[in-house]
Amino acid sequence: CHMCDVFIRRNTNRSQMHEMASWPKTIAAAKAKGATEAGIGVNATFGSNFVGDFSVDMVMKFLEKQHTLWDDAGLKVTEVSIGDPMGWCHPVKVEEIFTRIKRKWPAINDFGAHLHNARGMAVVSTYAAIKALEAKDTLRIEGTIGGVGGCPYCGNGAATGMAPTEDLIHMLE
Repeated sequence: CHMCDVFIRRNTNRSQMHEMASWPKTIAAAKAKGATEAGIGVNATFGSNFVGDFSVDMVMKFLEKQHTLWDDAGLKVTEVSIGDPMGWCHPVKVEEIFTRIKRKWPAINDFGAHLHNARGMAVVSTYAAIKALEAKDTLRIEGTIGGVGGCPYCGNGAATGMAPTEDLIHMLE
């Protein structure tokens, strides 16, 4: 689910409420196919070029709602992903979000981070994610060669760029 209704309307011509309204159908389809585990996630996690900053408390409320729906369906949540199409990621927030998730839901051990680099914070935010997690956890990160790419619907008049894969590899080494 996208935290920013303006962004999702520009990006997919759907509202945030349309996204949330599809959740029961998604859950029913997962159950019908025999799923035993589920994932939750938010996009535009950290902030929006249209409406500003999103607090970690707001992020957690979106994740809690999703987690409750999967719990009510009898499916164990083991995965969480955060997305950042507009480049508002920040290492302090990444660390706090992942730390709070780990504390609240210890069964979650699979994490994803889609971090754009519009403000130069994607690599350090990835490092913060690594530091917040435990050795038993998995972190999926995304990058692009040279940091090329991004979403044209972010309201800044240009693509926001991704974490450069070569910089991520250098940091990991």
